[in-house]
Amino acid sequence: MRVADKSTIDEHLPAGRVPTAGTEPRVLVIDDEPLLGQTLKLGLEGSFSVELEALGEVALERLLSGERFDLILCDLSLPNLSGIEIYQQLAELRPELLPRFVLMTGGAVTDEARDFVASYTGAILHKPFRLMELEAVAARILERHGLARRRPGLG
Repeated sequence: MRVADKSTIDEHLPAGRVPTAGTEPRVLVIDDEPLLGQTLKLGLEGSFSVELEALGEVALERLLSGERFDLILCDLSLPNLSGIEIYQQLAELRPELLPRFVLMTGGAVTDEARDFVASYTGAILHKPFRLMELEAVAARILERHGLARRRPGLG
């Protein structure tokens, strides 16, 4: 399944604390584009338990409340609370989540966003990307944290 026609991916995965393993790795997708969110959910289900959040502030509240996610896919450009602001809040209040944070971007349009992307050391998926690229990033992050992969294609 393709999320889009073209693909580019940058990846720098910092080490971090091992999350608690569950029956299926949990993924939080934070994106205000409903079609992309649904496409990612359909593509990842079967290997992951996928939750969608369109609002950055709601997603941040869930993450800060201690809700467990093994992978966090966050769009850079969100209304009200950007992916940058979510990342900064997590860095301050829940830094153990940062190794599981994957930034998705269709292009950094502001100077702040360009500077952030240029200095960001985590995994980045550049939209449009292929689902198999997301699966590869997810597999590396989960493997790094000792979580079993659910489908042979993830790895």
